[in-house]
Amino acid sequence: MTYTVNKYQTREEMAAEIETHLATISSGGGGGGADGDSAYQIWLDEGNSGTAQDFLDALVGAQGSQGAQGAQGAQGVQGIQGEQGQAPAFSMDIIELTQGTMQQHDSTADLAIEWKTQDATNTNFTHSTSTNPEQITCVNAGWLDVRYAIMYDQDDTARLNTEAYITLNGVRVEKSTSRKTYYRGLAYGKYGDESRAFYLQVSADDVIELHSGVTDGNDTFTLTRAIDTIPSITNIQIRYLG
Repeated sequence: MTYTVNKYQTREEMAAEIETHLATISSGGGGGGADGDSAYQIWLDEGNSGTAQDFLDALVGAQGSQGAQGAQGAQGVQGIQGEQGQAPAFSMDIIELTQGTMQQHDSTADLAIEWKTQDATNTNFTHSTSTNPEQITCVNAGWLDVRYAIMYDQDDTARLNTEAYITLNGVRVEKSTSRKTYYRGLAYGKYGDESRAFYLQVSADDVIELHSGVTDGNDTFTLTRAIDTIPSITNIQIRYLG
């Protein structure tokens, strides 16, 4: 195709001429091409079978091998200090009593200790230093942690056994019994002592007493051996556990 180049007076005239020629250019009359096959159809033509979703799933390759471990990262900044924890709960519901005034076994081989000094008191117990001072009364039912200790003086050479035990409403609590057998008194430089710690379940209004005994053997209180024997340093501590 040949185009004649004319002389134009202005650039605008030249541009208009070019636009006119471009509009007359044709593609030569060729028709549009046919649509190509989809990727799914090509996959089927390759001998595969399945739905379009099967084809999409097939595009995901097998899992690769695990990569090498990366380098360790830098240490992070220290966190802020946490709040201080609370101290564990601990019951201080304690009554603590001391004999205060020494008692002597001259008149009886079995003696209920009289508590004349209150070192610590608590609303779970009642006690009087003047009226029935040997009695400790439980206000509430529950479990108790009971601990007692007695030291004995004996100013002659008599051989004796000492024994101590708790009574609950006048009945001996067997597990509370502490017994020392066959020792001589202070003339031989000997002191006796009894002590015990144990748990005791009580009901409201139960009465606790600590008894001291001097025996000539392990089961019979004997006044002969009791004379001049003194429970000199005696105390009891009872903690209410609930």
